[in-house]
Amino acid sequence: MDGASFAPYLKHQAFLHPSMTPQDTVKLCFQAAFGAEHILTDAAQARRVLLIELAGTPPRPIAVFEPISAVYTRCNLAAWKYWQLPPEWLCQVFLHSAAEKREAAKPLFLAYLRIVTACAGQGLLPFSGLAWQQYLDRYLAGGIRPLHHSASYRLREAPAYRIIKSEDLKLLPALGSPGP
Repeated sequence: MDGASFAPYLKHQAFLHPSMTPQDTVKLCFQAAFGAEHILTDAAQARRVLLIELAGTPPRPIAVFEPISAVYTRCNLAAWKYWQLPPEWLCQVFLHSAAEKREAAKPLFLAYLRIVTACAGQGLLPFSGLAWQQYLDRYLAGGIRPLHHSASYRLREAPAYRIIKSEDLKLLPALGSPGP
């Protein structure tokens, strides 16, 4: 996969989350390429953290699933709670998804960053091409690593989700498929 199929997911995320900054976009690219493997070191702790976050997340009638690439989907905790879905279902799917390593994630991540560069340069994102390039240069100077969402994104979007493999949604047959 060369990353070209990432552009529709990127544009959709920018539409859904207009307060997305360059930092949030790098986070999106990282998640879309690497999934959640970087955060799973202790399954029991991951389960505890998920249950605590779910308990503290107000229910909202938003989409349960937001695909972020052809492989990964963000599962919104607020929607999960709104629909009163069993927390254990999400925990199991998340743990299953996070346990799988993805081959060639770094080259894919870099391809996704190039897609963002093109989209930002065309004015298709909520920040300028210049702002993107300046942020990207600073980010890459520090090495490829996961990031947190920006403070402005956290304030306006209240993100609370887990990254799961889209193919693992088949483990949740009652919920269907997230689509592109």
